[in-house]
Amino acid sequence: MQRINRAHITLDTWWGARPRSEYNAGPMFPIEIPIGTTPATFFEAILPKAHAELVKGEVSDEIWVVGVKVKGHTTYTLTIRGKSLSVEDKRPGPVPLWIQVEDEALAFFLNDFATTKRFVPKFVPASGFTTMTDPRLLKRVAMVSGKVEISLMDSPIGKISLFCASGTRAKEGIFDDDPDATIEVHMPTAEKVLSGLLGPEEALSGGHVALRGKRLVAMQFALAIAPFYQPLSR
Repeated sequence: MQRINRAHITLDTWWGARPRSEYNAGPMFPIEIPIGTTPATFFEAILPKAHAELVKGEVSDEIWVVGVKVKGHTTYTLTIRGKSLSVEDKRPGPVPLWIQVEDEALAFFLNDFATTKRFVPKFVPASGFTTMTDPRLLKRVAMVSGKVEISLMDSPIGKISLFCASGTRAKEGIFDDDPDATIEVHMPTAEKVLSGLLGPEEALSGGHVALRGKRLVAMQFALAIAPFYQPLSR
């Protein structure tokens, strides 16, 4: 695997010899992510615009602050108030929710969104939650007190891990050690979830994933994000 220049991550790294014209996936989410998008462009320009467009209905003006660490790159502070989202390139103070992802993994997912869209949800959630930054969804996740590691074991670039800490565990900051629960997912299961054929709580309870650690914490996280994965039809 070719390693990305940590000082300036660009998505051309992932193209190899394949011509860009090969990628002509139909729209699944009303968000445009151009090829070559950097983390800074995604967080500071694309994400706030997408949040404003995708958060629907009556939303509280309660302020939510989320820390996002792109390991090997930088740390962002997301401040969310209703349909408004602002991003600062800095480490936040104490927050109710932390997320960490590797820089290579973020570049891979942004490239996928811009091209094949293999890892983009392929349904419209019946709940109306179409973005994970929806404050109603953040409120549900922040009610969980724990830290989980979710690992995609067999992605095209190898193992990819995402860490999420909320509640009292978020007060510690975010580190890629000592998770309360580790959830290991393989591609067939991930694609079922993204297609709306399998909910995250069903994946856990049905033995579709490997789980180490505290099952209760893992299930609480799964149930917290379950509304995002309620397709209009199965």
